[in-house]
Amino acid sequence: MRELSIFAAAREAPTRDCLLADGHAWSFADVASRVGASVEALLDRGVKSGDEVALTPRADVDSAVWLYALFELG
Repeated sequence: MRELSIFAAAREAPTRDCLLADGHAWSFADVASRVGASVEALLDRGVKSGDEVALTPRADVDSAVWLYALFELG
């Protein structure tokens, strides 16, 4: 079974497009970098795997990054 992780996707195909928005393409490596920083920010605030976190997403890249970060955190 393949690992379902933005970090795994970045290792496998770092330059491949991951997100397209507002005429810009973000590669898996770009998104994984932002997701990693977001995971660190959550951990720094005491959020841990299994915690309930509210997210009010919009249709934008930042919301996608935070959603990926929450998935990665578990």
